[in-house]
Amino acid sequence: MVQTARAVMIHPQLLQQPQLFYRADNSHLCGREFATQVKQLSAQLEQYCHQHQIKQVLLYHPDSVQFSLWLLALLTANIDIVLPANGQPQSIKDASEQCDALVGHFENLAIKRDITQVIPHVIIPSAALFTNWQWPDKCCQSQLTFFTSGSQGAAKAINKAWWQLNLEVDTLAQTFSLNQASTVLSTVSHQHIYGLLFKLLWPLKAGATIVSTLFDYPEQLAQACAEHHEITLIASPAYLSRLAQDDVLAHYAKNLEHVFSSGGPLSDTVAYQLAENWHLPITQVYGSTETGGIAYRRLTERQSTAWQPFNGMSLSNVAGTQQMCLNSAYLPDKDILLDDLGLVHQNGQFELLGRIDRTIKLEEKRVNLDAVERHIASLAQVSEVKIIVLQGARRCLGCVIQLAANVQLPSSNVQKRELNQMIKSHLLLHFESVCLPRKFRYLTHMPYNSQGKLVLSQLEKLFESA
Repeated sequence: MVQTARAVMIHPQLLQQPQLFYRADNSHLCGREFATQVKQLSAQLEQYCHQHQIKQVLLYHPDSVQFSLWLLALLTANIDIVLPANGQPQSIKDASEQCDALVGHFENLAIKRDITQVIPHVIIPSAALFTNWQWPDKCCQSQLTFFTSGSQGAAKAINKAWWQLNLEVDTLAQTFSLNQASTVLSTVSHQHIYGLLFKLLWPLKAGATIVSTLFDYPEQLAQACAEHHEITLIASPAYLSRLAQDDVLAHYAKNLEHVFSSGGPLSDTVAYQLAENWHLPITQVYGSTETGGIAYRRLTERQSTAWQPFNGMSLSNVAGTQQMCLNSAYLPDKDILLDDLGLVHQNGQFELLGRIDRTIKLEEKRVNLDAVERHIASLAQVSEVKIIVLQGARRCLGCVIQLAANVQLPSSNVQKRELNQMIKSHLLLHFESVCLPRKFRYLTHMPYNSQGKLVLSQLEKLFESA
């Protein structure tokens, strides 16, 4: 029989929150009603899944309220959960191959064994509210499977035990302030670990108000920032880069309490600019789906670029190298080798120096692509840069540059050659000529996908024409 996860005393912050979720139609869902629905849904799930021998369920729902209800109900019933990267038919199909059933929202898809249709989700009258649902603690045996949005090839499945995520939520609560007066706005999907932790799990446990809308456009976000106060904004580097180009939030900066960025590197130029505009440094979080959050930093012109590890994190350099080694309270394994190069200081803080897998050989000369990008990004004319390896009769580097907001795209070959030469001259201070990019493309915006990632095939297409 399925064993219900043992629970600890429910966090009073959640139960006392009159506006736990703020929906797109301006309606609210209070904490007590949310807890009641989770309790009833988990009881139905436990009975149904035991009857049909269901142990692993795929969960997808674009609505944060419905997603949260199903997620916590499944955890309370001690059922394993698979989270596809998005709602695209192929993503759902690939992720569901090992699942016994599916729950959520699957528009225009022929879904086999959709529990959502079997267990109707009803709104419970306020008179029926009760409060004995409890947050699943570390003894919950559920496992969650995430899919990373790889830039090449198929997405990779990453398994995480619930105790690991729960511990990370507690670490966030100990490190940053979030309370019942806080309002959380997000531009990232809850289907990914960053959005799940920062947009849903941490705010739910803290009893903050969560605006369920996913803000795809800065104009939508600006309107929400005008309506709410004590805002914690969960954003991607790509979204923040767009705001740096057209800062529609500057007028409402006084309403911002925290701004988080994760899922990829945020350029120092963007971090400095937005910190100056909003009088609030961006909190950048370093980590991965595999490791969870490792460290954070807040960049201003007056601070160093060092990263501060979270409590429970310890980093060191592998003897005689710059490769970093991690010991984490979130992970059962010890001395985990990271794919990042870094310099770990005696106080435990560290500087990131690039990725190991981005060190290549060009005509027998070793060059780290992150280092090339870092030096190009230091130029005032450059907002963001990406270096890729172009295959051909002679392998070379291609350089894709998003120019700074005050720099116009070159309108002639002469102007482009001048820009190319300026960048090459700067790089020659650090690299041999054979290591320099041979081809350049200049853009006003980087071609990020819906997950805020740069896809290699899209960048390569930029170089298909002369």
